[in-house]
Amino acid sequence: MVTIGEIIEKLKVEIFPNPVDKLEKICHEREHGIKTYLDICGSIFNDHVQFKLNHEGSVSYWRNARIEQNVKKIGDYVELLVQELDKDRIIGHCKHHDRFLFSPFDPDIIFIIFYSFHGSLVADSLWSGDITVDEAMKMSAGKLDLDTLGKHLPNKVKRTNDEVIPYFKNSIYERHNAALKEVLICHKKKLNKACNLLLMTTIEGIVRDLASFLNKKQELHLDLNDPKFNSLDSLLRKGEWKDDFEISKTELEIITQEKEPHLLNHSIPMDFQKIGMIGKDKIKVNLKTRLDFLRRRFKEDRDMILHGQMSDYSSNWHLFINFSALLEVFRVIQHYDKLYGNGR
Repeated sequence: MVTIGEIIEKLKVEIFPNPVDKLEKICHEREHGIKTYLDICGSIFNDHVQFKLNHEGSVSYWRNARIEQNVKKIGDYVELLVQELDKDRIIGHCKHHDRFLFSPFDPDIIFIIFYSFHGSLVADSLWSGDITVDEAMKMSAGKLDLDTLGKHLPNKVKRTNDEVIPYFKNSIYERHNAALKEVLICHKKKLNKACNLLLMTTIEGIVRDLASFLNKKQELHLDLNDPKFNSLDSLLRKGEWKDDFEISKTELEIITQEKEPHLLNHSIPMDFQKIGMIGKDKIKVNLKTRLDFLRRRFKEDRDMILHGQMSDYSSNWHLFINFSALLEVFRVIQHYDKLYGNGR
């Protein structure tokens, strides 16, 4: 494990201070890129530490777990970066400058977005599927006004009306259509707070019906009325759901916001299997993993509202999150209907 002192010493040393030829100039670019991202990782690390210091004793379980995971992962990336801050390694990589689309240094941008403080703890919305790379990068740097994501709302509202409600008709989920129609009325009348609150409770009811459906289809014989399943979090976490939801590795990474860091070096063999770039394109996960996002920011917002700790819940940002959550749950229902025969 590299120490803070070693990192500081590495950053002090200029490996290619006065590049004179083409190779040295490319090497200087790589050195500068590595040092830049070491600084960025340091800032991300400090954001997490400062948040814990400022909210000592009041950090929610999922945020605390996420902070610990983020700090660990950023540390892993720092290890890779520090190893590459070596003259022989840099020259070995940069000798391949004539390769097609060669770049002296390629940062793992997706990794940085996933494990940044703002991208994973403040926003936690990449799973919604509508956020552009530019928006995600600004979000991870804390430079995106989250309310601007409300521009995606018209399409989400339209899909709820045109796809979700008709699909639920004559199914086990039809009892939620009245609430969803009320949600749309609230949105049309700009009653955002009512719209958000109703959306959240309706989503939980839909997920519980889905859980009941899977309990039968997966032959789990669970007593879902048991108090241990009272919360949505415990329902997903303690259900012992089967790994029967096939998903791509990329989509799984986005949903869970988890991936291994990588740093390209042409002169050193890379473990492509470890970082998930080779192997099976599809893997099977369970209901808990597929709906993992409901156990993070979504759950925290719900809990804060129920305990009277959040009064400002009328923004376009919250509408974006909740309509996105509804449509993600809808996708999961469609998948399981196709797998097991629909719940009609």
